[in-house]
Amino acid sequence: MSDSVPSCQWASHAGDDTIDFIVRGQTFDSPSFGRVRHRKDVAVAVGLSGKILWVEDPDNVADILETFKDRDRESESDHTGGNGDAGMRGEGQMQRPGQQHTQRVGRRGGRRLVTLGPPEFLTPGFIDLHIHAPQYSYTGTATDKPLMEWLDHYTFPAEKKFEDREVAARHYPRVVRRTLKCGTTTAVYFASLHRQACEELVLCLERQGQRGVVCKVCMDKNGPPGYVETTENSLQETEEFLRFCSQRTGPVEGGIAPRFIPTCSEGLLKGVGRIAARDNPVVTSHMSESLDELAFVRALQLQEREERQLGELDRENQGGEHGLSGSFETDAEVFKRAGLLRPKTVMAHCLYMTERDVSLMADSKTAIAHCPLSNFYFAGSTLRAGPLVRSAGVLVGLGTDVAGGVSPSVG
Repeated sequence: MSDSVPSCQWASHAGDDTIDFIVRGQTFDSPSFGRVRHRKDVAVAVGLSGKILWVEDPDNVADILETFKDRDRESESDHTGGNGDAGMRGEGQMQRPGQQHTQRVGRRGGRRLVTLGPPEFLTPGFIDLHIHAPQYSYTGTATDKPLMEWLDHYTFPAEKKFEDREVAARHYPRVVRRTLKCGTTTAVYFASLHRQACEELVLCLERQGQRGVVCKVCMDKNGPPGYVETTENSLQETEEFLRFCSQRTGPVEGGIAPRFIPTCSEGLLKGVGRIAARDNPVVTSHMSESLDELAFVRALQLQEREERQLGELDRENQGGEHGLSGSFETDAEVFKRAGLLRPKTVMAHCLYMTERDVSLMADSKTAIAHCPLSNFYFAGSTLRAGPLVRSAGVLVGLGTDVAGGVSPSVG
């Protein structure tokens, strides 16, 4: 083996430690940034909850593996009319190596030990940090417009349809099935404004066994007719959705998605910030995504200043990085002021950050969802993820950004 196998590697313990099945074979994983580890032969035990209970060298759990082999033979005997050991037909108990308690062995029918062949291997599932579930229907198309036009022409009309829960019930199972087939076992989903459709997506993930965070979209301005909320209604529906999710027992969390600064008033952002401070949900949004988005934000800030009669903008103070900083607040500064840069926040894109923005992200432990394909299509730019991780200490993961990205596969 390339590395020794520590007990409970990848393990996520739950109250129920009943083994459902064991997989034996070679594995690949990445225990640290920039490192890939190959192990030629390990045994991985999965519990009834779907969580990994332990990963062990097969020699350390030979007695358990042998028991599971016997159970496979018994299962075959059951199917051929033979008389298996009746004592193994219910739940058995095995002593876990190095532990004083017994490891319960579950029985739900079918094979309990899966041995991988030479070309097969086991790897942790992909995590998609940024995917728009309502946009799946036009994945791989409709990348012919700049971002702000694209939203008006394609995205908002598509998402508005989800005011009908039946649309969500038909659409979302396809999204989850496809991402699972692509190896995505965890996803942070942008949903839509509609609480009931968001609830339908939660139920869909539970039924298909995908771990995820379903985030209700919030937007109270600059949306098309019929696809915009009042500030008060947006916050009320968000709190109701989070309550619904908190009462579930599956592997799905509820989150909040203030869409991005152009569609969220200061009052809405601060309201979401108060909910986040109180309930600690996942928060996700778009930040510094494209030049036309930043120009729109700057125009909105200028309009707000004029409305507040703060005087004329100093025309000599329009410099800064990308010609878009100067005396204007950056996206990161706006989110920071609203209390939305926090450890459970994921910001997509983040292409045009100042040095101060980078510091704000690192200090607050806010993560970036790096979306390479949509960054190329809508910004013609790339994120220098390596230096952000190695030098600045910013947390960075990957997102497909369907349908801005043309594939639901993280790989």
